[in-house]
Amino acid sequence: MLSGLLRRYPLPIGYLTVLGAMYAVVAHALSAADQRFFVGWASTNVANLATRPISTLVVSAFVSEDTMLLWIVLTSTGLVLLVRRYGNLRAALLVIIAHVAGTLVSEGIAAVRLSVGAAPEAIRHATDVGPSYVTVSALVAVFLYGRVRWQRAVALGSWLFLMPFLFEGITRFNVAAVGHVVSMLTGALLGALFMHHNPHDHPVVGAFRPASP
Repeated sequence: MLSGLLRRYPLPIGYLTVLGAMYAVVAHALSAADQRFFVGWASTNVANLATRPISTLVVSAFVSEDTMLLWIVLTSTGLVLLVRRYGNLRAALLVIIAHVAGTLVSEGIAAVRLSVGAAPEAIRHATDVGPSYVTVSALVAVFLYGRVRWQRAVALGSWLFLMPFLFEGITRFNVAAVGHVVSMLTGALLGALFMHHNPHDHPVVGAFRPASP
């Protein structure tokens, strides 16, 4: 059974395994000072992106300061349903591009605001980590283009649960809020692109099947 799940869902299982392992190490193996240092090192802020863009973009997606159980439930929901809709490869492309786009656009706006004196200097080293860009892009793609009604309903319910926190500070160009908007738009656009080029379901492996009306 386990080997079957690994073959069918390598993206969700792999991502959640690393996310959980990273949380366990940071929360239980590091001192408070080391935790602050590591989270600061992993954060996708203006300072880190200017010097270490690749490592920052990669590691930040696997570090969370919030309640891990909540993110495991919501992220696994989004990723499993996304894989059932598009297959592992396209699902991976969607969430990776959404994470990168959400990060670069939001931090790019922060950098511009810093350059013109419209943002406090502290934003240059602000903490910005977590799987939320991955999670919300997957949920949006599923509830817009999911295979069947119950999958779209589950994704929409999960997104609505997060909604009060997703847009906090958007009128002030809050980095996380801008990143959430960009990653959701990316999920919607890439989901539509995948539908256009291949309107058939690709649940996980094997033959294509016609999409449900």
